[in-house]
Amino acid sequence: MQEAVKQVEVEQISAEEWRRTHRDFKTTIDGQRYVLRWTTHGTSLVPVTVVKEKK
Repeated sequence: MQEAVKQVEVEQISAEEWRRTHRDFKTTIDGQRYVLRWTTHGTSLVPVTVVKEKK
């Protein structure tokens, strides 16, 4: 029996939010940044894209 592969949406966060997130709650794996977030299945690492805000 094969399990269905879940499509995970990449969340966008600002560079300031990435900087303010404590290092215990963020990581980079193979160049992809992740943050620890509460989901419907408990806490998990969610992929994020850091966007630079224009001033």
